[in-house]
Amino acid sequence: MTGIYKDDLWSVGEGNVDGFPILVRARSALPAVPDRAIYENLIIITWPYDSDESGMPALDIYEQMRRFEDSLETAVGTKDVGVQAASLTGNGRKEWRYYTYDPDDFMSKLNLGLSGHPHYPIDVQMFLDSEWGALAHLLSERA
Repeated sequence: MTGIYKDDLWSVGEGNVDGFPILVRARSALPAVPDRAIYENLIIITWPYDSDESGMPALDIYEQMRRFEDSLETAVGTKDVGVQAASLTGNGRKEWRYYTYDPDDFMSKLNLGLSGHPHYPIDVQMFLDSEWGALAHLLSERA
């Protein structure tokens, strides 16, 4: 657990995109305003996958994603360079949303943490999101 969340509370829910279920796991609340101002960079890591009619990954792909996520969290989450805000799964893609104060350090720690792993079919995008709008939107959807 990172220091910006005093309570490590998560919400789990299901949405729908293009007729496919989307499983959402997200922090239950926004962090304090000063913490949001520090961790102002949103990093979205996306893993597209082939799926059946359910839109969910096959078991072998799911296991690869789980190993990736464990390594990702160890590499950046436990080092306090990034805090996971949400993950979304469905409709042929898995997405992890992290906030960081230093995108370069985040990527450096991520690459170091994945050293020796197989190549993962991921795409990484970075955005300035000092208000944590990406998480706020998910929280408003569950209300």
